[in-house]
Amino acid sequence: MINKMILLILSAIFFPLGAHAQVPSAFVYQGQILRSGVPLESGTVTFFVKILSPGAESCVLYEEQHVVNMAGTNGVFNLSIGTGVRSGTNFEDGSNLQTVFSNTTALTGLSTCAAGSSYTPAGGDTRKLRIRYNDGTTTVTINQDPHLVATPFS
Repeated sequence: MINKMILLILSAIFFPLGAHAQVPSAFVYQGQILRSGVPLESGTVTFFVKILSPGAESCVLYEEQHVVNMAGTNGVFNLSIGTGVRSGTNFEDGSNLQTVFSNTTALTGLSTCAAGSSYTPAGGDTRKLRIRYNDGTTTVTINQDPHLVATPFS
């Protein structure tokens, strides 16, 4: 009886919250930059973040920059993606994460694609994340476009 009561209470708490779930407006990406095993701790580093469509069209759907003081960090950085500096007038400069991760709406008039100028997502599509940084001497891509999927939260 107690187990059924707990299940009922948990269902009452979580069901309504799930009914109003939405894609987050920001998410955190964390990493550590090592060069030949040595942490990057050179003052100001600019990070360039792009979210791309997953297919051969590889359209840039979202773009922002973060400036991080890396001094004393042991090379560790945290980026709150969705809160960075945006500029420009193209789709990727003004879109939001809710639109970018929606698999229900075709995105047209895109200006930065490897092929074409639109992206029509399928139900289970992921997105690719591309992050580069510049420490004042060189620009480096720090990952190989890992795939992201938005998970609604409540």
